[in-house]
Amino acid sequence: MRKTILSLALTAVATFGIVESTQACTVFVGKTPAGDAPVIGRTIEFGFADQSKMQSIDLEIEKFPRGTEVVSADKSMTWVAKYGYIKTHAHDVAAEGINEAGLYVALLWFIDGEWQARVAGGNNLATYEAVEWMLGNFNKASDAATALKNINVYQTADTGLGIEIPAHWMVVDKTGQSFVIEHIDGEAIVTNTSESGVMTNSPKISEHTQHFSDFIAANPKLDSSKNETNMELPNLPGSYSAKDRYTRTRVLRDLTPEPTSSSQAVNQVVHIMNNTDYVRGVVEFEGRGSAGGSQETTSSHIADLENMDYYYRTAENMTLYKIDMNKVDFGESSGRTSLDPFNGVSYIESTGALTRSSK
Repeated sequence: MRKTILSLALTAVATFGIVESTQACTVFVGKTPAGDAPVIGRTIEFGFADQSKMQSIDLEIEKFPRGTEVVSADKSMTWVAKYGYIKTHAHDVAAEGINEAGLYVALLWFIDGEWQARVAGGNNLATYEAVEWMLGNFNKASDAATALKNINVYQTADTGLGIEIPAHWMVVDKTGQSFVIEHIDGEAIVTNTSESGVMTNSPKISEHTQHFSDFIAANPKLDSSKNETNMELPNLPGSYSAKDRYTRTRVLRDLTPEPTSSSQAVNQVVHIMNNTDYVRGVVEFEGRGSAGGSQETTSSHIADLENMDYYYRTAENMTLYKIDMNKVDFGESSGRTSLDPFNGVSYIESTGALTRSSK
């Protein structure tokens, strides 16, 4: 693991965290064949501490079996995982995950939030612990979102990264239900996003949806419910701001046709994710030290809840890798295992197809 790079980058985030999010991530629910469970796409962005390195932030993909005992950071809560799950994290700060029951949870940076205080004798979770708690305990998005409202969720710099994690979450299940949980003025607000199915960063989700409605009203040619769509997509926003990424992703998702297979659904999600890719050196946030400056899409992830496949690719290697959740042993005695997704640049050799004789 490349801890030095990460440590430098995150120290700068702690210093300049009041500026627009360094982790400018996007998550959305793509279209699937009728009756299929959702396919979810998510990108993880971060700023470089060292431009000579292959990626901006270290990530690890780790498996946790059923029966894993987890103690919260302040030791106010202990739970035993009802479901086995896979968690993508950096030094135990979970970015996202999927459990064996088909629940998907994503954490995205949310600087507009105001979280709660720890309560002596109460149930407290640090923001970075919520993903793991939901994955281990729930199989329905509505149950997970409602339960989180009853927990005191607080920020702390006492993390593996050494910084506070300003977070909001999207949770999705196999039925297609999705919810966004945000802490506004110290209160957990749950928004049903089953129709919109997109989340980026600040501002809060209600402002994103209102901005989208206003945008579509002013640009009817981009309204998927109308027949006058101009496929040159005039006025489609192209910047990397959170509002533009939200609007661009939602317009493209809504305009894509219903796929005829799961593989086509995954392919469409990849193409939509490509439209918010941060190419290294192109996007730059001023005044954030080593974590600011040039950004990149460090990795992209896809959760196919119909087939229970979890895909990922990285900035250094655009090949799509797949973890078949149905083949993962989540038994209590199976133990925790992990992989490093950053395995160097690779290509699929196809020269032989041109050199073989067709006779």
